[in-house]
Amino acid sequence: MPLIFTLPGYTDSDVSNLKTPADSLSIESVIQSADNTTGVFTAVGSVQIFYPGRKITAKAQQAQFFLSENRLVLSGDVDFFREGSHPLRGERVIYLLDEDQVFAEDAQLSLFFRNAIEAPPQTK
Repeated sequence: MPLIFTLPGYTDSDVSNLKTPADSLSIESVIQSADNTTGVFTAVGSVQIFYPGRKITAKAQQAQFFLSENRLVLSGDVDFFREGSHPLRGERVIYLLDEDQVFAEDAQLSLFFRNAIEAPPQTK
């Protein structure tokens, strides 16, 4: 059974150095650890990311979330999906939450096409 870590919707007034939007970022994985000194959360093994407020899902072998920088680093066979955008695949993907920007190393762009043929209207 995977472990689930959810970063609740904090604001600057709730916790210093934590600047996430009001929605939650959830991380599922086999192994999870957190270092309170460095503020780094690490998830390893079949990592899945869910960020419904920004319509983002991702899969990777490892994820690290850096609280002080509000930065998510995914590595190992990364698939990064955002509704309405092209999927991004790479060996390493960095997502900056504050700027809402994604960077990839060794990336391949995959295009998914919607079916342009509509079903004919049904008659009674």
